[in-house]
Amino acid sequence: MLNHSGTHIDAPRHFFNSGKAIDRYSDKELHFRRPLIIDCLKDPDEGISIDDIKNGIGRKVPDALLIRTGFSRLRQRNAPAYCNRNPYIFPQCAAWLREEQPGIRALGIDCVSVSSYTHRDAGRQTHKVLLAAGRRNRSAVLIIEDMYIPISLQKLKELIVIPLLNNCPDGTPCPVIGVCDD
Repeated sequence: MLNHSGTHIDAPRHFFNSGKAIDRYSDKELHFRRPLIIDCLKDPDEGISIDDIKNGIGRKVPDALLIRTGFSRLRQRNAPAYCNRNPYIFPQCAAWLREEQPGIRALGIDCVSVSSYTHRDAGRQTHKVLLAAGRRNRSAVLIIEDMYIPISLQKLKELIVIPLLNNCPDGTPCPVIGVCDD
């Protein structure tokens, strides 16, 4: 199994040789008690902007942000588009998240990646911004990609990420468990 198969998590080591490896994260660091799902419906190759995220977050203070683009609907219907033309996060949006939402420790998306094959440079920058150790001792923001976030799911109480430790320190497939009130 490849380390970026299905739902997977990227750790800082994914882009930085001295970055923290996924097997160095504790259970506590992979348990999120204030997850927030925001809807940010996007078309192929469309970027996710600061305004998209800012409007979705509002005044909430999440520790994990899950972005539902609606693009996962193409997973079965149009796999080439799903894999190669997915929405992506602008690097400026990632930088805004790091500066203005310091409590966020993980960002998840219902696309194959936060970068798009057609916008590789922007995607690399977004990964680097999120995975870098931040100023003021802020930790990196872990990236969970290729998530299934059902449209019926509106609110989570907790989110638990369980990385499969497979000798790939930069990222690995992972089950993601959402705990609901109902």
